[in-house]
Amino acid sequence: MVENHDDKAVKVEHDAESTCTISADSDSAPSPTAGTTGETRVLVVKVDKFSLATFCALLYYIYTDEVYLTIDTSRFAISSGEGSLVWHDATSGKVRDSIRWHPTDRISPWKLKDVAWDELLVAADHYGIPDLRTICLTKMISAMNQSNVVGMLFSKSVSGTEVRQAAMKFIVENWDPIFQKGSNTVDQFSAYRTDPECHEVLMELMQMKAKKT
Repeated sequence: MVENHDDKAVKVEHDAESTCTISADSDSAPSPTAGTTGETRVLVVKVDKFSLATFCALLYYIYTDEVYLTIDTSRFAISSGEGSLVWHDATSGKVRDSIRWHPTDRISPWKLKDVAWDELLVAADHYGIPDLRTICLTKMISAMNQSNVVGMLFSKSVSGTEVRQAAMKFIVENWDPIFQKGSNTVDQFSAYRTDPECHEVLMELMQMKAKKT
């Protein structure tokens, strides 16, 4: 809760998977500009596209030019209070229960998870931060290996073509270990057989392989 100059409570709504939304607890909508003396107006910017952790990492980069995937919650003004958890039950229908969430508590089930590079990349794209986007791309490409490259190739969260092109090149250059057959090997493409782009991707890979040889 935040107190304004009129001693009226400002309600902070929160969600473990979204940033905090601040709204004035009154009938009138908050204004982005200050009103008369003694009044406090609140600018409301609701963000529900990204997790709270991802948005914190984005803000930290904007202000410091540094990237931390593990969020130090002591550096942010994050509310923790009582909220409501809603789930659906086949027998009884919708059930609402009151809970408390503490993203700054180490033992809390709501503790902020570390941010993934692809999540931060999408956020950098969304808000048009090219320097952060370049950092994310570089980190993702350098982290490619035989175990995760196929997943990166079919990732729906990664915008742009840089990661896809790098993944295709990596697969062609590591063709034998990725496509080798044997009882101890796993077909990494089997999980994407129903993906509409699977056939096209495999055809393009074979063409790239043929040109390389």
